[in-house]
Amino acid sequence: MTEGFKTPYALMTEKVIQHLESGHAPWTGQGAMTSVIPPINFATGVSFRGINAVMTMISTIESSFSVPAFATFNQIRGKAVQGKIVKGAKASHVYYSSTYERDPRAGEARRTNDAGKVEQMFLKGFAVFNIDQVTEYDLNLEAAQLPELPEGIFDKIEDGTKDHLAADLAMAMVSWRSGTAAQFRHQGRMSAWIDTVQKDDRAFYRAATKAQRITDKLFGTKDEDDPGDEEGEGARAA
Repeated sequence: MTEGFKTPYALMTEKVIQHLESGHAPWTGQGAMTSVIPPINFATGVSFRGINAVMTMISTIESSFSVPAFATFNQIRGKAVQGKIVKGAKASHVYYSSTYERDPRAGEARRTNDAGKVEQMFLKGFAVFNIDQVTEYDLNLEAAQLPELPEGIFDKIEDGTKDHLAADLAMAMVSWRSGTAAQFRHQGRMSAWIDTVQKDDRAFYRAATKAQRITDKLFGTKDEDDPGDEEGEGARAA
């Protein structure tokens, strides 16, 4: 990838490719399958979803954090936490998506809204810090009540989609929500995944989004997402 500015899609793709090229799926490392809580914003208590759940768990595994619990600088310094970030702590990142209006291009007449504009999605990243990187906080982070899974749920995920990358991520998300070790099937598929995400740096983001939809359907719920957005106006969580 070229030097200089990199989009959020490029940054997350670059990180994932580095792991895949070394021969392992980064969302399945030690710590991911044994966490006492799913990926969560510890300042708000809201679970991360989609790409944010995946990327915060990858950061947890990479840095050997005790739990996948993150919050933004302002949230950590705010009244809910009242903590201090360890000097020199390296931030991780979460993302939110929103839209802006632009003039239509050739062939986009059907995509225009009532104002004659096309709504274009964009993705923006925010820096977050793990709770292990915070001191002097006034917060009690308790283990989550994890649901039991029906037998054969990982087979159901595998059989329910032809997108093996999305299936693998969905298995990871189900594992994080239940505390049950996933039955991954990614051996022999990583070279194809590398090829896919190298050709399209939005492919991994879409796979994580699809994985979240699969997980929501299995659990019959859709939790509110909290990507750590500090601006908030009109933002839709990634």
